[in-house]
Amino acid sequence: MTIGFNEQSEVYMGSVRLGNTGGRDFVRSAIAGALAEGGYTTAVNYGRSRWGIEISKAAVPAATFGDLGDIDLQAVDFFNLVRERSIIGRMPGIRSVPFETVLVEVTAGTTAAFFAEGNAIPVSGFDFDAGGLPIRTYGGLTVASKDSLRADNFENTIRDDLLRAAIDAVDSTFIDPNNAGVADVIPPSITNGVTPVAATADPQADITALVGDFDGDLGAAFLITTPALAVALHGAGYEGAGARGGEVAGIPLITSRNVPDGVIVLADAAGIQLAWEAGVITSSNSTTLQMDDDPNMSSATPTGTNVVSLFDTNTIAFRVVGNANWSVRRAGSVSLVTGAEY
Repeated sequence: MTIGFNEQSEVYMGSVRLGNTGGRDFVRSAIAGALAEGGYTTAVNYGRSRWGIEISKAAVPAATFGDLGDIDLQAVDFFNLVRERSIIGRMPGIRSVPFETVLVEVTAGTTAAFFAEGNAIPVSGFDFDAGGLPIRTYGGLTVASKDSLRADNFENTIRDDLLRAAIDAVDSTFIDPNNAGVADVIPPSITNGVTPVAATADPQADITALVGDFDGDLGAAFLITTPALAVALHGAGYEGAGARGGEVAGIPLITSRNVPDGVIVLADAAGIQLAWEAGVITSSNSTTLQMDDDPNMSSATPTGTNVVSLFDTNTIAFRVVGNANWSVRRAGSVSLVTGAEY
């Protein structure tokens, strides 16, 4: 399953809690709602009977229970896990901001200095821009047969696949230098437009050049690269680095398979702002879908295409939708090396 950003911009849920079920109970609720086929009460009874849980009101398909407006703690639990496991979630210090809110960003700050008694205090100004982060929505669909949903622990399979797909979508969009974004649909990556440092055959020289090119706060910075390059850095003398992260020259190291090959990023978390809201997972067994990972359907410009009826094929669709957007709020907060092959 793959997940990508799209033009949908409805906010489904608020982000209000931490949880400990890793989104499993919300997936179970969606399965119960799809299999019970008798409305919310039937789904509740099914969930209690099979797993001993209380069914999430928001997870029952709209065809049988239409109110999706309540904040649902199980859904928030799932999307909190998406954030925790993403690159974003492993960079403490990123500035969290609300969607669709005008924000004043200082682009050149005030300066201060010591001065002699009786002398005038130095006066300096600052420059600022007014900006904000509009809602950007990512989502995906996957389909399973009803028979497979009755298998023991199949909810973990769906949960893990949805998690992986959501994390991949957020991470690759956030970090890939080739992602220039799409106006009103996809946010550009934090590395897009940054002039890279060309890699050499010497990892230590490349790290030194990367730090020299960096104009952010090293005390709040993170290195981000692939697990393979992190292992190569370990072999080059940075003993704190490894496939699962660590540190390089005292700078925390994050690894992700969604970082493009050959790329090492140095990013000041305090120089990045993020808007994030939990979304929703819903299920349906009474719709038609275009079975394509690059669909051409649009409500704005309807296009004829081949579709499959879930009712006819005895299958159920699971949809995950969330909201995320970001921007680099201070110039120089991101540097990168490209072409690294150690």
